[in-house]
Amino acid sequence: MSKLFHQTKKTVLLFLIPIMFTVFLFSCGDKKEDVQPQPTVASLSISEGVVGTNVTITGTNFGTLAADVEVTFNNTKAVVTNVTATAIATTVPTGATSGSVKVKVKLLQASGPSFTVLAPITVSASAFTATIAENLSPGAVIGTVSASTNRGSLSYSLVSQSPAGAMAINSSTGQLTVALAGVYDFELTPTVTGVVSVANGNETATANVTLTITNVIEVNLSNFTGSIPENSIAGTVIGQMTSESSGGTSVFSLNNQSVAGALAINSATAQITVANASAFNFETTPTITAQATVTNRSEVKTASVTITVTDVAEPTVTVSNFTASIAENAAAASVLGTLTATATLGTATFSISSQTPAGAIAVNATTGQLTVADESKFNFELFPTITANVLATNSSATATAIVTITLTDVTETVQKRLDDGETPLQIYNSDNSLLNQIYGKTYRGGLIATFNTANGTGVIMTAAAIAGGPFTYTNAVSAANNLVLNTFEDWRLPTETEVNSICGILASVPNLWQPTLVPYWGQTTCCGGGGANNYSFANGGCSGGFSPISQLSEARAVRNY
Repeated sequence: MSKLFHQTKKTVLLFLIPIMFTVFLFSCGDKKEDVQPQPTVASLSISEGVVGTNVTITGTNFGTLAADVEVTFNNTKAVVTNVTATAIATTVPTGATSGSVKVKVKLLQASGPSFTVLAPITVSASAFTATIAENLSPGAVIGTVSASTNRGSLSYSLVSQSPAGAMAINSSTGQLTVALAGVYDFELTPTVTGVVSVANGNETATANVTLTITNVIEVNLSNFTGSIPENSIAGTVIGQMTSESSGGTSVFSLNNQSVAGALAINSATAQITVANASAFNFETTPTITAQATVTNRSEVKTASVTITVTDVAEPTVTVSNFTASIAENAAAASVLGTLTATATLGTATFSISSQTPAGAIAVNATTGQLTVADESKFNFELFPTITANVLATNSSATATAIVTITLTDVTETVQKRLDDGETPLQIYNSDNSLLNQIYGKTYRGGLIATFNTANGTGVIMTAAAIAGGPFTYTNAVSAANNLVLNTFEDWRLPTETEVNSICGILASVPNLWQPTLVPYWGQTTCCGGGGANNYSFANGGCSGGFSPISQLSEARAVRNY
C-alpha cells in the first residue's frame, strides 16, 4: 500500500508540475503589467480657502478614474469631481481643518503641500445717526459709517437715500459727505435718510443712515417807517429796509399795499421808492402801508412798511374857454385869439390834447395864442365848426379849455370848392343849381366829363389830346392805357356810352369842350374789329361815327372817379 501511495504521489506530481509551471508563467506575466506607479503631488492651485472652495491638485500618476482616487484635507475626505493623469479637481470638505493635502491612488499615497482652511467671511455694520445744522456746503463731512470684517477689506456704497442725491460716501473708508447742498434745508427737509451697503466679496451688511437737520436763522427783516412829501415823482427814494442773513441770497417783495401799486421795492437791495406818483396825495392818502417779504433760501420773513405823506403847497391853474367866429379860407398862421389862464405857482403852459378836424389849429405853448395851422381845414362847406381841447399845465396841476371856432360862409367858385377838398356830390347836394358848373372843372387828374348825381361817380377826361398823335386806333388804345398823368395810371379810351354821355352834356352846356374838327378815337369797335368809334366836339353836341381802325385820329383818355 505504501508503494501504491508513493506511486500515486509521483504520478500526481508529474501531472501538477506542468500545470503549476504554466500558472507561474502567467502569474509572473500579469504581475509585471499591474505594477502601480507612485503618485506625486507637486502643487495646489490655492493654498487657503473656506469650506467649499474649488482646489486643483497638480502632480503625476493620478490615473483617470475618480473612483481610484481619494483626497483628504488634514485627514478629512474630500469629494473628487474630475481626474486626469496630472490633475485632480476637488473642493474643501466640510469639517476640514488646516493641514496637509494627501492623495491616495488605489493603494499608493502621496502627501502634498499644506492647505489652510479659512473661517467664512463675516461683515457687520452699525446704523449711523447724526444731528447737523442746515445749509451745509457741498463736500462737508457728515461722519463715517462703522463696519467690520474678520479678514480682507470692505467697500461701501449708498443703495438708497431720501432726498435723492443728498449724500455721497467714500467707497473705501465709509465717510459720508454732503453731495447736494440744497436739500439740507430745515424748512423743507428736516430729516435725511439713506441705506449703506458694506461688502466684502459676496458677503454684505447694511447700515441705516438718519440725519436730523437743525434750524439756523437764515434771514431777518425789520419794520420800516418813513415819510415823503406829497406829489413826489415816480422813482423818488423813500428809504431802505434793514435785513440781515447768514448767507444765501435775499429777495425782497411788497404785497398788501393800502394803495395798490403806490410803492416799489428793489428785490436785491430792499430800497423802497415811489411807483405811482398820483398815490402820494396828502389830501386823499396821508398814510400808505404795505407788507414787505424777504425770502432767503427757503426761509421767509415779513415786516410792516408805513409811509407818512406830508402836505406841501400845491400849484393850481385855471383857464377860460375860447370861442371865435372867422370867415372860411383863413390863411395859415392867421391869429384866432389867445387863451387866458391863471397859475398860483409859476406860469401855465399850453398844449392841444385833441381837435376836430385834426391839425386845424395850433397853440403857442408859452402865450396860449391860437393860430390857423392847416388852412384847408377852414372850409365852411366841409367843417363849419372847428373844436379843440387845450390843456393849461402848471407843474402837476392842469385845466382844460374848450376852443370853438365857427366858420362863416364865403361865396366861392365851384373850382375853389373842389380845390379845397369838396367832392362834386357834396357841391351838388349843397346846391343843385351848380350841376352844370361842375362839368369841365379840374378834378382828380383831369376835367369832369360826366357826373352821376345819385352816387357821385363819373368820368374824368384829359384836358387835351394825348401827346404823340394822331394815332391809328390800335396805337391810340395803347397810348391811353399806358398814359401816366397827374400821378394817375388808370387812363383808357372812352366807351361809346361814355362818348354819348359827354356829347349829351354838351347839348345843355354849350362850349364846355373846345370845338374841334379833328376827331378823337373811342374804344368801341365795330365791323368785326375793322372799325372803331370816332367823334369830334362841336357847339351843342358831337359829331362822328365809326371809322376804319387804320385812320389817323387824335385821342383823349378818360378815367373813373
